[in-house]
Amino acid sequence: MFFQKSHLAAPASFAALLFLFACSKKGSDNSPDPIASFTYSAIASNLHAPATLKFSNSSTNANDYYWTFGDGGTSGTREPQHRYAAAGTYTVRLAAGSGSKSHSAIQSITILPAHTAVKIIGLKVTSVQSQTSTFTGYFKITSAAGTTLWQSANTSINPASVPLSYNIAGPALNNLSATYNIELWKTGTFSDSKLYFTSFIPSLYNNGTEESDSYPTTFSGSNGLRFTVQWQ
Repeated sequence: MFFQKSHLAAPASFAALLFLFACSKKGSDNSPDPIASFTYSAIASNLHAPATLKFSNSSTNANDYYWTFGDGGTSGTREPQHRYAAAGTYTVRLAAGSGSKSHSAIQSITILPAHTAVKIIGLKVTSVQSQTSTFTGYFKITSAAGTTLWQSANTSINPASVPLSYNIAGPALNNLSATYNIELWKTGTFSDSKLYFTSFIPSLYNNGTEESDSYPTTFSGSNGLRFTVQWQ
């Protein structure tokens, strides 16, 4: 008995698979793979809690971004700022995506403990309008109750030479919620007189927000007195 070779058609299921494979190849994503990358900087160079960091996004081939900051905070913007309220080490992740593709970059960031004291290290006299000639004066740092915490040696002050700057070694001010006064005094024959003073409450400046930094070091003051501090 002789048999003829038959030409059988491919099953319908196999033909469908071939069609889907062809469509998949034709519609595949040939765009470059995204690469996530970022750097960060602390506003006012402060890494003590609370600290606000600004993140710079250097990712390539991406148009979607998602940040997690390690403290429960997230962001979907390209270059966010984030405030860390407490000290600790946080893992920051940036996921950069394009279409169905994504890539992640991770960095560990350490926020240092909050400052617990501040020192006044510089004074600047910008005006002595009440005086018309050179006089002998000195500076004081006092508590709100008037207790003298520090006093400079006498110095000659010429109103025509302002602004005048002085480096000082003030005491460590450990109660950040207290009010301190920075004062300029003029010596007198029988009694000394206070010419100017400006108040300073440290706790107003150690709680930075998204919009501003913590721990500024230069203060305009008032009444012709400016001062510079060092947080500790």
